[in-house]
Amino acid sequence: MKNDSTVKVISRQLLNTVEQFNKYDKKARNFGTDHKLYFSEIHLIEFIGKHPNCHVSGIAEGINVTKGAISQMVKKLERKGFLFKTIDADNKSRTLVFLTKKGQKAFEEHQKYHEYLANLVNEALDGFSLKEIKAIYKFLNKMEYYWK
Repeated sequence: MKNDSTVKVISRQLLNTVEQFNKYDKKARNFGTDHKLYFSEIHLIEFIGKHPNCHVSGIAEGINVTKGAISQMVKKLERKGFLFKTIDADNKSRTLVFLTKKGQKAFEEHQKYHEYLANLVNEALDGFSLKEIKAIYKFLNKMEYYWK
């Protein structure tokens, strides 16, 4: 067992870090467009951008959200001009969802945001040995597993 005070300090720091990141990441951003997008909206755009010719049911399954919730979010993003829908010519019961030019712009800017975060992590890891970096990764991976 690790030193109890060390575990408490690391536990508190982890919670503080997660809380700070959540505040940072949950802020609505415009991602290079005229509308601000929230966490769930930009991640739906990201999913569609990475999965061309996707349909509502496939999106719901892919991001583990109900079909109804996806349908509502698709309608909202369609009204904002980020997405458009069309009936699947091969399966008339499916609605395909695509990014508009504006949606593609938001998708690309979101990818740049991920690159920015990767650069922050790279800077934060400056001076750490490969062994230390692997230990940090292992720790974070275990915490993710425990929180599922």
